Amino acid sequence: MKLLRSCGGCRDAACCRPAATRAVLLGGLLAGAIGAGCLLCYEAIVTATYGPFHAGDPGKSHANANADAVPAGLFRFGVVLCTALGSVLAVGVVRRPARPRQTFVRVALALTTVWFALQLAASHTTTSARLLLAGDHVRAAAIVIPGLTWAIRRAPRHLQLSHAAEKRA
Repeated sequence: MKLLRSCGGCRDAACCRPAATRAVLLGGLLAGAIGAGCLLCYEAIVTATYGPFHAGDPGKSHANANADAVPAGLFRFGVVLCTALGSVLAVGVVRRPARPRQTFVRVALALTTVWFALQLAASHTTTSARLLLAGDHVRAAAIVIPGLTWAIRRAPRHLQLSHAAEKRA
């Protein structure tokens, strides 16, 4: 865990900013890998139980029977993409001096709720497919958000203290 620690306790924000960024990005990488692995298992169980997963595109005029099959890697690609966006959000939040973890969790949960609602509102998709997609997103968020929150907690704390002192001056 030496890689996640700060440069040694200095009070220089310019010196510690790369350490904080590295800590958060490594945490995001770890959380994304674990989330993608868990969703690989989830995808295998869903495919084995229900067969190919069908979801229609918004705006198409055909019925559920003609909906396109969801490609096999789409679950994992979505997790990796959302983890990358969450990591960028976490890097921006870690520089905030007041309560970076709480800010990140609130924003991440709000974005997850919006994405959850979009999955439930998918047109030309069966109710079971909507619920399975929504469950997929909840599982991914339950893995990635705590992982990134842990990474924010591991970021150098004195970076935030020195940044707050700069604002006061």
